[in-house]
Amino acid sequence: MIFLQEVTTFFKKTLRKTQPFRFSDILLMNKIIQKKMKKKINKWNWGVLALSIMLFISCESVELDQTENPAAATPDQSEVELFLNTIQIDFGRNMGRFNRIGAQLTRIEYMFGRDYLNNYPPSTMNTIWTEAYQGMFEDITTMKPNALNAELYDHIGIAETLQAYMLINLVDFIGDVPFTQANDSDSFPLPQVDQGSSVYQAALDLLNSAENNFNQTSLGTVGNDFYYGGDISKWQKLINTLRMKIYLQTRLVDSMAMTNFNIIAGDPGAYISSNEDDFQFSWGDNVQNPDTRHPDYVNNYTVSGANGYISNWLMYKMLGDQANGTLSTLPIDPRIQYYFVRQKANVPGVDGTPPDGNLLGCSQQSPPSHYSSDNPIYASEWMNQFCGLSNGYWGRAHGNDEGGPGDGFHKTTYGVYPAGGLFDDNDFEEVAVGSGGGGAGISPIMLASYVDFMLAEAAMDPQGSGLAAAKMHMLDGLNKSITKVQSFATLDISADPITFATPTQNSNFVNAVEMAWDNGGTIDKWNLLAEQYFITQFGAGMDAYNFYRRNGFPHSLTPNLEANDGNFIRSFFYPDTETGANPNISQKPNHDVQVFWDMNPSSPGFPQAN
Repeated sequence: MIFLQEVTTFFKKTLRKTQPFRFSDILLMNKIIQKKMKKKINKWNWGVLALSIMLFISCESVELDQTENPAAATPDQSEVELFLNTIQIDFGRNMGRFNRIGAQLTRIEYMFGRDYLNNYPPSTMNTIWTEAYQGMFEDITTMKPNALNAELYDHIGIAETLQAYMLINLVDFIGDVPFTQANDSDSFPLPQVDQGSSVYQAALDLLNSAENNFNQTSLGTVGNDFYYGGDISKWQKLINTLRMKIYLQTRLVDSMAMTNFNIIAGDPGAYISSNEDDFQFSWGDNVQNPDTRHPDYVNNYTVSGANGYISNWLMYKMLGDQANGTLSTLPIDPRIQYYFVRQKANVPGVDGTPPDGNLLGCSQQSPPSHYSSDNPIYASEWMNQFCGLSNGYWGRAHGNDEGGPGDGFHKTTYGVYPAGGLFDDNDFEEVAVGSGGGGAGISPIMLASYVDFMLAEAAMDPQGSGLAAAKMHMLDGLNKSITKVQSFATLDISADPITFATPTQNSNFVNAVEMAWDNGGTIDKWNLLAEQYFITQFGAGMDAYNFYRRNGFPHSLTPNLEANDGNFIRSFFYPDTETGANPNISQKPNHDVQVFWDMNPSSPGFPQAN
């Protein structure tokens, strides 16, 4: 009983707030439960436990406010609620893993390691696979009958939408995966894979089912919607956006895909078209028990400084015409101070600063010769991305596998967007635990700005609306991204507002992008579109990886430091935990196996920049 009292004491405090429970509140409750209970609680007992807590809270609520007597939840409701909490959290964690990998492959994030085979072995997908099949999907299978019995249709709709999204990602990264025989261990203890195209159709069917469930009258509201706060209309917009994603992804293999895409695109109110509809996972600023801060903040705002490295390609592109040896005609990107924070004003070996082999080994080294030979057009850019960058931007090149020197308080790290860190107001402040926004950032998943870039790509298609429409959508995406990113500056109360980007800087940048588009040929336009899309994807990366395999742009991506790095990853190995236990799933011979929608030339040779 002491255990129950501690949990409910926490919730009594939470109930005094006006806003719904946050993700961090649920984690705190789970932490208390795990700490106090000595034995594992099965799923039935979770329902009983939740019912007890909710009844206790209801009684306490009456004491706090005698004007209302909230109805107690049924056991089915409380169990369904707890299942949906877990499903949402599992989904968010897996999306973070997918995005991180996609970002590394497309230079949005720095990739450690000289070759793709060793960087992404068969164990790469182990956790993702387990979290999806043994976590999310199993919980959905168990939850749905109870939710249906309790007529909690909104709960089912959310679960089906997230399941569809996860299935799409599994196909995009792995290819053929189990679906029809999955999560039925009694009938199919060793499930076989379905063709990727069939799983995509299953995802569409799930989205249709989710839409139907949302259109029914649910007997209970969703208590903890970590993404949209219970706004079902936004979930319905996400459903249509995921349909658009599927159609765009399959435009090379389905003659009707672009027709279906354009039908939805014709009604901007039907999909994610404004920043208010963005699908994202919000983090808190709680430091421990549990830590609810953004993962990039946790890893880099430490007592020993930053641990990770920022991609030199990304920072170089955002520096625009301020980068050494650049081909860019663009001014510095007005999002750069929000994405990254510099801890030092100068980088060894750059802008007249003496090299320092102890802090930055590459400052005393020469770029690899294949930087010049792989593509002479971009040779000058790649040579200048090899080590440090101008204006104090201190990162690493793609594939650098050197050990970490004592540079934790020197290198550039994650800023206020999306990690909830520091805003770079040119004071070169060292990171510290609690500085900036305290980690209360977001993990972007599907933003309105991303959808604008999807619309731009669709306009470039032979069945699309043409180059003028593509430019309009690209510029819309940039404006939405700039607005969203710059709104995060207020998270850092220590930032000097006088250094915030001005409306003039923003418009000058967008106008310069428009001029670059107008002055370029078709390939130039594709490169510009891809570069700006990848920059906008910072904090995500999954859709950049798909775009790259779909279209082969941009050509400007820096090669790996290792000349013989292997072919670019067209799909990942099956997890070795699965192939070792399931003889019905055979391991792939290599990373060259293309997913069903990837009809481009085989590797090597495509994509052009590797």
